[in-house]
Amino acid sequence: LDAENDDDESPSILLWVRFFLAQHYNEIGDHERALRKVDEAIDHTPTLVELYLVRAKILSASGDRGGAVAAADDARRMDLADRYVNSQAAKYALEANLVDQAESWISLFTRDGDSRGVQALYDMQCMWYELEAGESFLRQGKLAQALKRFTAVDRHFADIVED
Repeated sequence: LDAENDDDESPSILLWVRFFLAQHYNEIGDHERALRKVDEAIDHTPTLVELYLVRAKILSASGDRGGAVAAADDARRMDLADRYVNSQAAKYALEANLVDQAESWISLFTRDGDSRGVQALYDMQCMWYELEAGESFLRQGKLAQALKRFTAVDRHFADIVED
C-alpha cells in the first residue's frame, strides 16, 4: 500500500481485512484469534450478515455448536427473506442436534405447511438437508429416523439414474 494515500482509503477496508483474517485464522485452526477478528468486524459494522455467518463457522469449528446456532440465527433474523442464510442457520441447528428448530426454519421457505416442510424437502430432493438430519439422528441414537433420511437420499439417486 502507498503510505501517501492512507488518508484516502475507505473505512470499509479495515472491515474486509478483519473479515478475511478471521477466515484465515479459522482455516489454520487459530479459532481464538479468528473469533477476536470477526468480533472486531462486527463491532465496526454490526449490520453485515456475512460477519455473523463467519462467526457461526468459527464457533462450529471450535466445537461450540450452540454458539454457532445462535450466531447463525442472528444472521437469519437480520434478513428473514434470504434462503441461503436461513439454510445455513438450519444446517448449524442440525449440527447441534436441534432437528425441530432446523425443520421450523427450513419450513419457512416451503409451501407445504401441513407436514412442516419435510415432505416438500423430500419432493424437491433436498439431499443436503436429509443427510444433515440423518447425521443428527445418528448422533442422537435415533437409528430408525436416521435410516429413513439416508434411505430417502438413496431413493433420490435411484430416481436420478432411472431418469
